[in-house]
Amino acid sequence: MYKSDKERVQDALLPWLLCYYMEIHQMRLSGSEKPFEAHVRVTKRYIKEQLGCDRKLERRLNRVGNRCADYFASQKYDTRKAFITITYWGLLLYRNRGVVVERKGDIYQLWREFYKTIVHDGIRMVPNFQSIFDSAVKQVGKVHLIAQEEGYF
Repeated sequence: MYKSDKERVQDALLPWLLCYYMEIHQMRLSGSEKPFEAHVRVTKRYIKEQLGCDRKLERRLNRVGNRCADYFASQKYDTRKAFITITYWGLLLYRNRGVVVERKGDIYQLWREFYKTIVHDGIRMVPNFQSIFDSAVKQVGKVHLIAQEEGYF
């Protein structure tokens, strides 16, 4: 299926953000624990498939991705809140056809796993999950606006 440059960057943005925060989370862990190592590989492979070897698209993706990540940092997001915001944003975009994720393949399984682990399982595992979730959901519109300012979605 043909995709414009804009669609390629849009489809790679949320995986880029997930990958960014998976790597940050792993750096903060002590020792050799790397719970997201396989996920990072899958995500990077998906991003490469979306962009090909086009340096111009990589620069565009990095620019919008870094703007979103800078916003998260300015709001003092922890990785849990970032994961929730990104996954919830992805779910809304997917439902509204703003991002294309085929219902097969590794990246689709990764999204499903993240949503299940972070949202559904998080409710039972984290004592203050509901307040973190509510706050993250409120931020989705602000992050979406950043992407729109860059010309996406």
